[in-house]
Amino acid sequence: ISIEKSLSRLGGVAIFLSILAYHGGVYFSQKEFFEGPSLLDSSDVSVYLSVSLVFGMIGLAEDIKQGIRPIIRMLMMITIAGIYFLLYPGHMPQTLLFPFFNDFLNSFPLLWLASTVFIVGFINAGNMVDGANGLFALIMLGLFYLAFSLTGEVSYWAIFISLCIFVVFNLTTGKIFLGDFGAYGLSALGAIVAFNLYDNFDISLWFLASLLSYPCTELVRVIVVRLSNRKSPLGSDNQHLHNFVFYFLESKGCAPHLANSLTGILISFYFSITPILLYLIGSVPLNSTLWIYLFFIQVLSVLFG
Repeated sequence: ISIEKSLSRLGGVAIFLSILAYHGGVYFSQKEFFEGPSLLDSSDVSVYLSVSLVFGMIGLAEDIKQGIRPIIRMLMMITIAGIYFLLYPGHMPQTLLFPFFNDFLNSFPLLWLASTVFIVGFINAGNMVDGANGLFALIMLGLFYLAFSLTGEVSYWAIFISLCIFVVFNLTTGKIFLGDFGAYGLSALGAIVAFNLYDNFDISLWFLASLLSYPCTELVRVIVVRLSNRKSPLGSDNQHLHNFVFYFLESKGCAPHLANSLTGILISFYFSITPILLYLIGSVPLNSTLWIYLFFIQVLSVLFG
Protein backbone atom coordinates (compact mmCIF):
# COMPACT_ATOMS: atom_id res chain seq x y z
CA ILE A 1 0.00 0.00 0.00
CA SER A 2 1.59 3.25 -1.16
CA ILE A 3 1.29 5.24 2.06
CA GLU A 4 3.93 2.95 3.59
CA LYS A 5 6.76 4.48 1.57
CA SER A 6 7.00 7.74 3.50
CA LEU A 7 6.92 6.15 6.95
CA SER A 8 9.45 4.53 9.27
CA ARG A 9 10.49 0.98 8.39
CA LEU A 10 12.29 0.28 11.66
CA GLY A 11 9.51 -1.46 13.58
CA GLY A 12 11.33 -4.78 13.27
CA VAL A 13 14.49 -3.23 14.68
CA ALA A 14 12.52 -2.01 17.71
CA ILE A 15 11.03 -5.47 18.25
CA PHE A 16 14.38 -7.26 18.08
CA LEU A 17 16.04 -4.69 20.34
CA SER A 18 13.31 -5.25 22.94
CA ILE A 19 13.93 -9.01 22.75
CA LEU A 20 17.68 -8.47 23.21
CA ALA A 21 16.99 -6.12 26.11
CA TYR A 22 14.85 -8.81 27.73
CA HIS A 23 17.59 -11.43 27.42
CA GLY A 24 20.23 -9.03 28.69
CA GLY A 25 18.11 -8.04 31.67
CA VAL A 26 17.33 -11.64 32.61
CA TYR A 27 20.94 -12.73 32.18
CA PHE A 28 22.44 -10.05 34.41
CA SER A 29 19.68 -10.19 37.04
CA GLN A 30 20.04 -13.96 37.36
CA LYS A 31 23.81 -13.80 37.35
CA GLU A 32 23.92 -11.45 40.30
CA PHE A 33 20.71 -11.94 42.26
CA PHE A 34 18.78 -15.02 41.18
CA GLU A 35 19.47 -18.54 42.47
CA GLY A 36 16.31 -20.33 41.28
CA PRO A 37 15.52 -21.99 37.96
CA SER A 38 16.82 -20.19 34.89
CA LEU A 39 14.48 -17.91 32.98
CA LEU A 40 16.67 -18.09 29.90
CA ASP A 41 15.68 -20.32 27.00
CA SER A 42 17.17 -23.49 25.62
CA SER A 43 20.18 -23.30 23.33
CA ASP A 44 17.97 -24.21 20.34
CA VAL A 45 15.85 -21.08 20.80
CA SER A 46 19.01 -18.98 21.00
CA VAL A 47 20.09 -20.45 17.65
CA TYR A 48 16.64 -19.72 16.17
CA LEU A 49 16.94 -16.08 17.22
CA SER A 50 20.53 -15.79 15.93
CA VAL A 51 19.70 -17.27 12.52
CA SER A 52 16.60 -15.09 12.15
CA LEU A 53 18.79 -12.07 12.93
CA VAL A 54 21.13 -13.06 10.07
CA PHE A 55 18.18 -13.18 7.68
CA GLY A 56 17.00 -9.88 9.09
CA MET A 57 20.30 -8.24 8.22
CA ILE A 58 19.59 -8.88 4.53
CA GLY A 59 16.36 -6.96 4.96
CA LEU A 60 18.10 -4.20 6.90
CA ALA A 61 20.51 -3.72 4.01
CA GLU A 62 17.50 -3.33 1.72
CA ASP A 63 15.82 -0.91 4.17
CA ILE A 64 18.95 1.26 4.09
CA LYS A 65 20.04 0.93 0.48
CA GLN A 66 16.65 0.37 -1.24
CA GLY A 67 18.13 -1.09 -4.39
CA ILE A 68 19.52 -4.60 -3.88
CA ARG A 69 18.49 -6.77 -6.81
CA PRO A 70 15.81 -9.35 -5.88
CA ILE A 71 17.85 -12.22 -7.34
CA ILE A 72 20.82 -11.27 -5.13
CA ARG A 73 18.63 -11.22 -2.02
CA MET A 74 17.15 -14.58 -3.01
CA LEU A 75 20.56 -16.20 -3.50
CA MET A 76 21.76 -14.87 -0.15
CA MET A 77 18.70 -16.30 1.61
CA ILE A 78 19.07 -19.68 -0.11
CA THR A 79 22.74 -19.84 0.89
CA ILE A 80 22.07 -18.95 4.52
CA ALA A 81 19.14 -21.37 4.81
CA GLY A 82 21.02 -24.20 3.12
CA ILE A 83 24.06 -23.82 5.37
CA TYR A 84 21.88 -23.46 8.48
CA PHE A 85 20.03 -26.74 7.89
CA LEU A 86 23.30 -28.53 7.10
CA LEU A 87 24.77 -27.34 10.40
CA TYR A 88 21.56 -27.92 12.38
CA PRO A 89 19.67 -30.76 10.63
CA GLY A 90 17.60 -31.28 13.79
CA HIS A 91 15.98 -27.87 13.24
CA MET A 92 14.21 -28.94 10.08
CA PRO A 93 11.25 -31.36 10.00
CA GLN A 94 12.43 -34.93 10.47
CA THR A 95 9.50 -36.44 8.64
CA LEU A 96 6.55 -35.40 6.50
CA LEU A 97 3.43 -37.53 6.24
CA PHE A 98 3.02 -38.66 2.66
CA PRO A 99 0.62 -41.40 1.60
CA PHE A 100 3.20 -42.80 -0.83
CA PHE A 101 6.98 -42.98 -1.37
CA ASN A 102 7.46 -42.18 2.31
CA ASP A 103 11.04 -43.41 2.61
CA PHE A 104 12.15 -41.56 -0.50
CA LEU A 105 10.36 -38.29 0.25
CA ASN A 106 11.56 -38.30 3.87
CA SER A 107 15.21 -38.74 2.91
CA PHE A 108 17.63 -36.11 4.20
CA PRO A 109 18.39 -34.48 0.81
CA LEU A 110 14.72 -33.90 0.02
CA LEU A 111 13.86 -32.74 3.55
CA TRP A 112 16.84 -30.36 3.41
CA LEU A 113 15.75 -29.02 0.02
CA ALA A 114 12.10 -28.68 1.08
CA SER A 115 13.06 -26.89 4.33
CA THR A 116 15.35 -24.49 2.49
CA VAL A 117 12.74 -23.70 -0.16
CA PHE A 118 10.00 -23.22 2.45
CA ILE A 119 11.91 -20.83 4.69
CA VAL A 120 13.06 -18.72 1.73
CA GLY A 121 9.54 -18.71 0.31
CA PHE A 122 7.98 -17.79 3.64
CA ILE A 123 10.44 -14.92 4.12
CA ASN A 124 9.36 -13.48 0.78
CA ALA A 125 5.70 -14.11 1.64
CA GLY A 126 6.04 -12.34 4.99
CA ASN A 127 7.77 -9.38 3.41
CA MET A 128 5.02 -9.16 0.79
CA VAL A 129 2.18 -8.70 3.33
CA ASP A 130 3.87 -6.11 5.56
CA GLY A 131 2.13 -3.24 3.78
CA ALA A 132 -1.20 -3.36 5.63
CA ASN A 133 -1.16 -2.00 9.19
CA GLY A 134 -0.56 -4.78 11.69
CA LEU A 135 -1.23 -7.59 9.21
CA PHE A 136 1.95 -9.68 9.37
CA ALA A 137 2.56 -8.92 13.05
CA LEU A 138 -0.97 -10.13 13.86
CA ILE A 139 -0.34 -13.32 11.88
CA MET A 140 2.85 -13.94 13.86
CA LEU A 141 1.12 -13.21 17.20
CA GLY A 142 -0.86 -16.44 16.99
CA LEU A 143 2.20 -18.53 16.18
CA PHE A 144 4.34 -17.18 19.01
CA TYR A 145 1.50 -17.43 21.53
CA LEU A 146 1.07 -21.07 20.51
CA ALA A 147 4.82 -21.66 20.78
CA PHE A 148 4.95 -20.22 24.29
CA SER A 149 1.89 -22.15 25.47
CA LEU A 150 3.37 -25.45 24.25
CA THR A 151 7.07 -25.01 25.05
CA GLY A 152 7.17 -22.56 27.96
CA GLU A 153 10.14 -20.82 26.29
CA VAL A 154 9.97 -17.27 27.61
CA SER A 155 11.55 -15.74 24.50
CA TYR A 156 8.33 -16.55 22.68
CA TRP A 157 6.39 -14.65 25.34
CA ALA A 158 8.79 -11.70 25.00
CA ILE A 159 8.25 -11.74 21.23
CA PHE A 160 4.48 -11.96 21.73
CA ILE A 161 4.44 -8.93 24.06
CA SER A 162 6.74 -6.94 21.74
CA LEU A 163 4.48 -7.72 18.79
CA CYS A 164 1.40 -6.70 20.79
CA ILE A 165 2.95 -3.30 21.52
CA PHE A 166 3.98 -2.89 17.88
CA VAL A 167 0.52 -3.89 16.61
CA VAL A 168 -1.28 -1.39 18.87
CA PHE A 169 1.06 1.42 17.84
CA ASN A 170 0.97 0.45 14.17
CA LEU A 171 -2.83 0.16 14.02
CA THR A 172 -3.50 3.39 15.88
CA THR A 173 -0.86 5.62 14.30
CA GLY A 174 0.30 3.92 11.10
CA LYS A 175 3.64 5.67 11.56
CA ILE A 176 5.94 2.64 11.69
CA PHE A 177 6.19 -0.62 9.77
CA LEU A 178 8.18 -3.79 10.31
CA GLY A 179 10.34 -2.97 7.32
CA ASP A 180 12.37 -5.60 5.48
CA PHE A 181 14.49 -6.28 8.57
CA GLY A 182 11.45 -7.08 10.68
CA ALA A 183 9.61 -8.96 7.95
CA TYR A 184 12.66 -11.09 7.03
CA GLY A 185 13.65 -11.77 10.63
CA LEU A 186 10.16 -12.59 11.91
CA SER A 187 9.37 -14.72 8.85
CA ALA A 188 12.54 -16.77 9.26
CA LEU A 189 11.93 -17.19 12.98
CA GLY A 190 8.29 -18.10 12.38
CA ALA A 191 9.20 -20.78 9.84
CA ILE A 192 11.82 -22.33 12.13
CA VAL A 193 9.48 -22.27 15.13
CA ALA A 194 6.73 -23.88 13.05
CA PHE A 195 9.16 -26.67 12.09
CA ASN A 196 9.98 -27.18 15.78
CA LEU A 197 6.34 -27.31 16.86
CA TYR A 198 5.41 -29.74 14.10
CA ASP A 199 8.31 -32.04 14.93
CA ASN A 200 7.99 -32.07 18.72
CA PHE A 201 4.26 -31.75 19.42
CA ASP A 202 1.13 -33.52 18.26
CA ILE A 203 0.04 -30.79 15.86
CA SER A 204 -1.69 -31.29 12.56
CA LEU A 205 0.24 -29.97 9.59
CA TRP A 206 -3.08 -28.49 8.44
CA PHE A 207 -3.42 -26.43 11.61
CA LEU A 208 -0.04 -24.79 10.98
CA ALA A 209 -0.99 -24.40 7.31
CA SER A 210 -4.22 -22.60 8.22
CA LEU A 211 -2.42 -20.41 10.78
CA LEU A 212 0.11 -19.25 8.17
CA SER A 213 -2.15 -19.59 5.14
CA TYR A 214 -2.47 -16.00 3.97
CA PRO A 215 1.18 -15.11 3.22
CA CYS A 216 1.86 -18.51 1.63
CA THR A 217 -1.30 -18.71 -0.48
CA GLU A 218 -1.08 -15.09 -1.59
CA LEU A 219 2.56 -15.57 -2.61
CA VAL A 220 1.65 -18.57 -4.77
CA ARG A 221 -1.30 -16.71 -6.32
CA VAL A 222 0.83 -13.67 -7.13
CA ILE A 223 3.61 -15.75 -8.68
CA VAL A 224 1.13 -17.59 -10.91
CA VAL A 225 -0.52 -14.32 -11.98
CA ARG A 226 2.81 -12.65 -12.74
CA LEU A 227 4.08 -15.62 -14.76
CA SER A 228 0.82 -15.80 -16.70
CA ASN A 229 1.28 -12.11 -17.53
CA ARG A 230 4.93 -12.72 -18.47
CA LYS A 231 6.25 -10.67 -15.58
CA SER A 232 9.05 -11.48 -13.17
CA PRO A 233 7.83 -13.43 -10.10
CA LEU A 234 10.47 -11.57 -8.07
CA GLY A 235 9.03 -8.13 -8.81
CA SER A 236 6.72 -6.07 -6.62
CA ASP A 237 3.31 -4.51 -7.18
CA ASN A 238 0.09 -3.58 -5.42
CA GLN A 239 -2.02 -6.40 -6.81
CA HIS A 240 -2.44 -8.33 -3.55
CA LEU A 241 -5.62 -9.28 -1.75
CA HIS A 242 -4.84 -6.86 1.08
CA ASN A 243 -4.40 -4.08 -1.48
CA PHE A 244 -7.81 -4.87 -2.96
CA VAL A 245 -9.43 -4.86 0.50
CA PHE A 246 -7.77 -1.51 1.21
CA TYR A 247 -9.01 0.00 -2.05
CA PHE A 248 -12.53 -1.30 -1.37
CA LEU A 249 -12.64 0.20 2.15
CA GLU A 250 -11.22 3.48 0.87
CA SER A 251 -13.87 3.58 -1.87
CA LYS A 252 -16.53 3.27 0.85
CA GLY A 253 -15.32 6.47 2.50
CA CYS A 254 -12.72 5.22 4.97
CA ALA A 255 -9.70 7.48 5.46
CA PRO A 256 -6.45 5.87 4.21
CA HIS A 257 -5.09 5.14 7.69
CA LEU A 258 -8.38 3.63 8.90
CA ALA A 259 -8.76 1.59 5.73
CA ASN A 260 -5.19 0.30 6.08
CA SER A 261 -5.69 -0.69 9.72
CA LEU A 262 -9.04 -2.34 9.06
CA THR A 263 -7.43 -4.29 6.23
CA GLY A 264 -4.80 -5.71 8.58
CA ILE A 265 -7.39 -6.58 11.24
CA LEU A 266 -9.91 -8.19 8.88
CA ILE A 267 -7.46 -10.34 6.92
CA SER A 268 -5.47 -11.46 9.96
CA PHE A 269 -8.66 -12.32 11.88
CA TYR A 270 -10.06 -14.41 9.03
CA PHE A 271 -6.85 -16.25 8.18
CA SER A 272 -4.82 -16.51 11.40
CA ILE A 273 -6.68 -15.40 14.51
CA THR A 274 -9.64 -17.69 13.75
CA PRO A 275 -7.63 -20.96 14.00
CA ILE A 276 -6.05 -19.80 17.28
CA LEU A 277 -9.47 -18.94 18.71
CA LEU A 278 -10.87 -22.32 17.64
CA TYR A 279 -7.93 -23.97 19.39
CA LEU A 280 -8.27 -21.87 22.56
CA ILE A 281 -12.00 -22.54 23.01
CA GLY A 282 -11.42 -26.23 22.44
CA SER A 283 -13.58 -26.54 19.35
CA VAL A 284 -10.97 -28.42 17.32
CA PRO A 285 -7.91 -30.23 18.80
CA LEU A 286 -4.50 -29.30 17.43
CA ASN A 287 -4.00 -32.78 16.00
CA SER A 288 -7.39 -32.99 14.26
CA THR A 289 -7.54 -33.62 10.52
CA LEU A 290 -10.53 -31.25 10.41
CA TRP A 291 -8.11 -28.35 10.03
CA ILE A 292 -7.69 -29.34 6.38
CA TYR A 293 -11.21 -28.04 5.68
CA LEU A 294 -10.44 -24.62 7.19
CA PHE A 295 -7.22 -24.47 5.19
CA PHE A 296 -8.97 -25.18 1.89
CA ILE A 297 -11.66 -22.61 2.65
CA GLN A 298 -8.89 -20.06 3.24
CA VAL A 299 -7.11 -21.04 0.01
CA LEU A 300 -10.33 -20.69 -1.99
CA SER A 301 -10.91 -17.29 -0.39
CA VAL A 302 -7.57 -16.06 -1.69
CA LEU A 303 -7.94 -17.57 -5.14
CA PHE A 304 -11.48 -16.41 -5.72
CA GLY A 305 -11.89 -13.57 -3.22
